[in-house]
Amino acid sequence: MLDVPIQSLISKDHIILNDTTSLSDMVALRHGNGRDWWIYKPSKKSNQYYRGLLSVNGLSDFELYTVPDMLGREQAYSMTHFTKDGSIMAHFSTYQEKYCQRFDVDRCTGNLSKPRETDLNPMFRPAEIGNFILSPDGSKIYGYRLDYSDSTYIPGSHQYDFITDSLTYLAPNATSFISPNFSKIYFYGRFVDSLGVSTRYLGVVEDPDSLGLNCHMNKVKHIVQNGVIMLAAPNFANYRLGPLTGSLCDTIVSIGASIERNQIELSVFPNPSQDKLHVKLKNLKQSKAQLYLFNAIGKQVYSSSIQGEYSKIDAIELGLNAGVYTIQIHCGQQKLTRKWVLTF
Repeated sequence: MLDVPIQSLISKDHIILNDTTSLSDMVALRHGNGRDWWIYKPSKKSNQYYRGLLSVNGLSDFELYTVPDMLGREQAYSMTHFTKDGSIMAHFSTYQEKYCQRFDVDRCTGNLSKPRETDLNPMFRPAEIGNFILSPDGSKIYGYRLDYSDSTYIPGSHQYDFITDSLTYLAPNATSFISPNFSKIYFYGRFVDSLGVSTRYLGVVEDPDSLGLNCHMNKVKHIVQNGVIMLAAPNFANYRLGPLTGSLCDTIVSIGASIERNQIELSVFPNPSQDKLHVKLKNLKQSKAQLYLFNAIGKQVYSSSIQGEYSKIDAIELGLNAGVYTIQIHCGQQKLTRKWVLTF
């Protein structure tokens, strides 16, 4: 762990996961609050993920999450990508066979739902792993075929469309990866001229959500002077993804500030605290309000009624762990939210 303001190392060598998982492939998705990050690590089963939350308090323990209503296949190598808006996850699972699983993603809870699976075996052969990328809107994938010296099998980069179940050839000798702004697909490849001179290049798909050749593939956009080997598409995290404004998890606010000019004023103190937290409500017009406490992954861990202006939360009595908690006060049609940092 690193203390960023003073640039000093707090601790190191923490084991966050000790189990058999798929090779490589750990990905991050911005939480619906616009600040924290969900971290996913695929298990050795294609329907299971280890999931943790990275917040201002560090990385939580990983929990094994099983996707409901989905068959779990053995997998060795996998690749996972998200759409530009973070609403869909695409997971490419390979072992002896290869499949693409897509899920809807709840950025508030980190849960995956509505699984749908596409069999990629008719289109891509066993050795072709790791070179898959998802289009920004999630309707297509871009993948690479190896050269098998088979006249019926065209090698190179292809686009596959989930809606029309169509495969379009785009370019030879190129792997694919997405641009950091999640708007274009870049290809890295090489060509050899008549003198045997090899040149490496970057090609670009200008409109990757468009079907077939309408995606406007520019096969040689930039010449690459220093050749590198690109084995698979990197997992870029979308840092531009903001909060889900207006949702239940859009709760990052300033300590002591009122929410949307509510007439009721809420203050919590001391914050951070080591054991007890005091909650004060000012201008409470009704006789009582309801208090809810949620942990870092959105699970409710405590609730109580507030009679009058003051209430207290005893962390030791409740058996709470250190971390960042969300306090919500419900009073009639009004809802106020604060963050509470608990330390020991």
